[in-house]
Amino acid sequence: MHEPGGSKSFSLTYFAQEVSDATGKSVNHQDLPEEDFSHLFMGAGVPEAFAEIPANSDRGIARGELLVGGNALETLLGRPAPTLREAVHTATAALAPQQA
Repeated sequence: MHEPGGSKSFSLTYFAQEVSDATGKSVNHQDLPEEDFSHLFMGAGVPEAFAEIPANSDRGIARGELLVGGNALETLLGRPAPTLREAVHTATAALAPQQA
């Protein structure tokens, strides 16, 4: 599997801040220990074997396993990738109720 990374990385705390700015609502990122993360899914009815998948993925992300350098995303797009701020604002605008 190829992970087409952009030229700039960001933290989930920064992502939450951008979502807050775009929506005008407070959004916080809370890092959970892997066991708590899987228990959160199990509490919602997800079987343990499946609840461990996102918890394991989150652990890998925290270790930087999806962090890629270079400009593969820009190459794939054939243009500069949008900034996180641009992407979040575009997404929230697209999801906002349309004014009549």
